[in-house]
Amino acid sequence: MPAIVPKLAEELLDATTIVGSSPTGKPIIRLKPGSPPWMQKIVADAHLNTPPDSSVYRVIEIAADIIMDGGHEWEIRDRLTEIEPMQDVGDLEEWLESNRRNRAYANMAVQLYNAETHEDALSIGQKIWIDEITEAVFEGLIEAGKKEAPMYKPRFRRGA
Repeated sequence: MPAIVPKLAEELLDATTIVGSSPTGKPIIRLKPGSPPWMQKIVADAHLNTPPDSSVYRVIEIAADIIMDGGHEWEIRDRLTEIEPMQDVGDLEEWLESNRRNRAYANMAVQLYNAETHEDALSIGQKIWIDEITEAVFEGLIEAGKKEAPMYKPRFRRGA
């Protein structure tokens, strides 16, 4: 893993911004205008071929925050796998309904992990979804680190 990866994770985190509120009052998160192509690619890959979604951006932010703390690659991967799914059934139901592809994750939880209750299927399904997003973010940052390290210049500062 290139040593610059934690710094790039910090840059990615600093490049997310709240652009408004949803009808339910939850923040709408996006990349700041002018974000470099490597960030745009990471965000697109993390969205797993779905339209922009603030819940995905929230997982991207959580992953970037963990990655920017640094450590050995295996330590970072371990910390990323510790991200838990939502605990509230209402929040899990909202996640399920927010994107029809999320139903596939709940179905996968039943088929692969023998989830016995609806709540278990939602929780396990969301955990699979979280793991796919965090893996896309981490792998994207590693790839960006290989390409960006020689010409790295910070673009965004937290709070700016």
